[in-house]
Amino acid sequence: MTAKSAKHSRRSKPETAPTAAKASAPWIAESYHRHLQLAVFVIGFFLCGFISIHLGQDNNWDLRNYHYYNPFAFLTGRLDFDFAPAQLQSYLNPLLDLPFYLGITYLPPKLLGFLMGGIHGLNIGLVFATAFLLFRTLSPNLRLGLSIVCAALGSYAPIFIGELGASQNDTLISLFALTALYLFLKALADHDSLSAPEARNRIIIASLIFGMGVGLKLTLLIYAVGIAAAFLIVETSWSGRARVLLLWCGAFLIGFLITNGFWMAKLYHHFQNPLFPFYNQIFQSPWADPVSYGDNRYLAETFLQGLIRPFEIAFDNHYTQTQNMARDSRYAVIYGLLIISCLYWFAQRFLIKTDTKNSSRKSGKTLAFSKPELFLLVFFIVSYFIWQYKFSV
Repeated sequence: MTAKSAKHSRRSKPETAPTAAKASAPWIAESYHRHLQLAVFVIGFFLCGFISIHLGQDNNWDLRNYHYYNPFAFLTGRLDFDFAPAQLQSYLNPLLDLPFYLGITYLPPKLLGFLMGGIHGLNIGLVFATAFLLFRTLSPNLRLGLSIVCAALGSYAPIFIGELGASQNDTLISLFALTALYLFLKALADHDSLSAPEARNRIIIASLIFGMGVGLKLTLLIYAVGIAAAFLIVETSWSGRARVLLLWCGAFLIGFLITNGFWMAKLYHHFQNPLFPFYNQIFQSPWADPVSYGDNRYLAETFLQGLIRPFEIAFDNHYTQTQNMARDSRYAVIYGLLIISCLYWFAQRFLIKTDTKNSSRKSGKTLAFSKPELFLLVFFIVSYFIWQYKFSV
């Protein structure tokens, strides 16, 4: 090697080192993010598991009515002998209550309470992961801090805490919805379009998971409408919307049939109504009255009452007393922030259109959403209004 070539060789070493470090930086960051999110999942599992033990043994009315009976009847073939011993709930899909039933049968009470509480605590990890994804453009410290705040606020709720380790399935079925929602948002964040070929696998997996959740608990179906509405808003072309909706509907239906197809067939064979006894005004089963059997006790009686319902939930009143004093001010805060955001957005749009000569306003600060943020916003608003129209509890 000549002196000249050796000189260039020595110079090349410090030039390639920063390049290699720069190339490896995304991999290091991605690995750090994965470990960080895994840590939150683990913390949520153990924290909620121990809280569940501290809260004591579950003894709610639903457990005594049907959460224990339904899987027992399913495993012992009682459908041919018993008629509505647990009232309308006798005919709900028993698969969702099967893990709790088996745990009661074979596990010590405290171990079951810890495991069920830990599983419910996985919601904290999903909320954190979703927030961490949405805040990806912020500085690392701010991103981490806001994600922790979102996870804490998302879990600090009377219903969530009260149901830790219990047999109610709201905090169990939410795992399906939050997982699917995260996958949709992740596909948008990575590919900017759900109709992109690279996003197809995530769409299929998310839709399958969500369909399986709806099959286990039919009330989750209201959020399917919110997801479909979000598809229509974030996709910019009708061909893209059609592709995404076809993937969504197909995979959703397969997931739904995986967890509920057998049970619907069984109900139809016995009662000529696959959703028996619900929606019997449509199926006309002779085994029940031809009515829907919906619970309308908590629905808003007027339009104004519907508008102020988030604020009703925040205060101690008849509405919250009938639901175990479940006061929750988070809905009122979100409601107010959404109103302020909408007013700000419309004001900025108006200012831009009426003062086009002012370049600072024309290209100035407006309330803009990324596609994942827009997807989540549309999903939340549409799902909330459908929830209030159908259940409101």
